[in-house]
Order: sequence, then structure tokens, then C-alpha cells
Amino acid sequence: MASLFAECGVLACIPEDEASPEEVLRAAARLAARLGVPLGVVHVSPVRGRAEPDSVRADARARRFGAASWHLRSDAPAASLRAFARRCRAVHVVLGPAGRKTWGGEPYP
Repeated sequence: MASLFAECGVLACIPEDEASPEEVLRAAARLAARLGVPLGVVHVSPVRGRAEPDSVRADARARRFGAASWHLRSDAPAASLRAFARRCRAVHVVLGPAGRKTWGGEPYP
């Protein structure tokens, strides 16, 4: 049986409210290609009070970049992303865009 958590050298993390994830995906894809490692994309959405994300469109977008795709629902996105990145053995995590001060409502440095 295949593991749920495939190895991904570069993990692009896309929050549910990201209006245009293409910039993050392109940057992560370039980094993965330069390093010669697999690309993974994790879509993050909060558990509380939100509708299900558009997973079909999100998965199709990840496939365009040749990436595996996962969906993570959590009200503590920073801790969940950290645990997820460890499980899939990510070497680099791309969060972008640089001006963002919160992730799913949680501040991050």
C-alpha cells in the first residue's frame, strides 16, 4: 500500500483565501526543478465555519505544475503545516507572498 505522505522536496503551501496562488506555485516549481526534487502542494483551509474548498480546481492546478496535491483542514495551520512538511520530508517550504503577516488567521514571522 502506498504511503499517504509521498516525499516532496519542495512543498508549496496555499491558504484557502489566496486569491492568486500561481506566483507561489511557479516559484516552488522553479525551485524543485533547479534542485531536481519532487514538488508537492498543500492547500490549507480552516475547519471552522467555512465551506469546502474547490478541491477539483486546486488539484488540477497542482497537476499543471507536475505536483502531488493534498488538502489540509486545520484551525492551527502553522502547527499542521509544520507536521505535514515533516511527514512528507520536505526540504523547502514555499509560503509566499512575502508581504503576508498571517496564515489562516495565525501570525507568523
